[in-house]
Amino acid sequence: MTFKPFHHLTLRVSSIKRLGNAIVCLELEDPDGWELPPFTAGAHLDLHLPEAGVRQYSLSGDPAVRNRYEIAVRRIGDGRGGSRWIHDRLSVGDVVYSSLPRNHFSLGPAYAEYILIAGGIGITPLRSMTFELGRAGKPYSLWYCARDEAHAAYVDELRARVPRERLSLTFTGPEQSARLDFGALLREARADTAVYCCGPSTLMNAVREATRHWPQEAVHFEAFAPACAVEPGAEHAFEVELARSHRTISVQEGQTILQALREHGVEVESSCEAGVCRACKTDYLDGLPVHRDLVLSVDERRTSMLICVSGCSSKRIVLDR
Repeated sequence: MTFKPFHHLTLRVSSIKRLGNAIVCLELEDPDGWELPPFTAGAHLDLHLPEAGVRQYSLSGDPAVRNRYEIAVRRIGDGRGGSRWIHDRLSVGDVVYSSLPRNHFSLGPAYAEYILIAGGIGITPLRSMTFELGRAGKPYSLWYCARDEAHAAYVDELRARVPRERLSLTFTGPEQSARLDFGALLREARADTAVYCCGPSTLMNAVREATRHWPQEAVHFEAFAPACAVEPGAEHAFEVELARSHRTISVQEGQTILQALREHGVEVESSCEAGVCRACKTDYLDGLPVHRDLVLSVDERRTSMLICVSGCSSKRIVLDR
């Protein structure tokens, strides 16, 4: 979980604001006041957090604003510690280290209309998209679901900025009766319309089911966490051949490819280790991978795999490393 030196950004926390019960919004700036590297809507940062390792957070602000980055972080009490460290330990004026912005969830430019579907903290990349789409004059609609307003982020800002006809807020808690019928909302599949969805697994699974008849390339998902506990270890032993370094490494039953490579001193970038973040995405040249990730498209899986969770059904797999 190390960064290449030229990927380092040094960022100072310039503002911390509370959004709802368990969400904080951070504004990050260059310590010397320089403009920050540009990003596009849907991008994220890999933050290197002391005692918590590398964590990925979507950039939720306006890509046209060049003097600060904005992220929102929901506190997860039973998580791996990144959100707790940010909520409990981070203060205005502190310095954090980050990758350059990276984007695996970018807006496709070829669509006439965009449907943005967010659940909970999944609003973060989609909020950034509303700035970009609004500036480009592209028609869009934003459907935002949360338990209640206290568990949502940016609600007041969205109400003030997004035209009323484009914004749908749905609160689904025990005292709320509203529910979104994705089957009805997404019944019509149009070639010129794209769907972008980010949120909890229940919401994304509902959208996947409702868009099964849509063109695959028109529906895009961004996952923050696995749908359930992943059991990524190999079901049988196999060999990994590293094509460029001419090494062969054995992966034992119950072990992941990532674990085996690290055990033999092969440095591999990773973050979530749950098949979500793409940090360990690796091209393969031969062999039969068993894909267990939650994010790669069918086309991507023809050439790539996430080695933190994916395995191999053949006796050998060749990686482009």
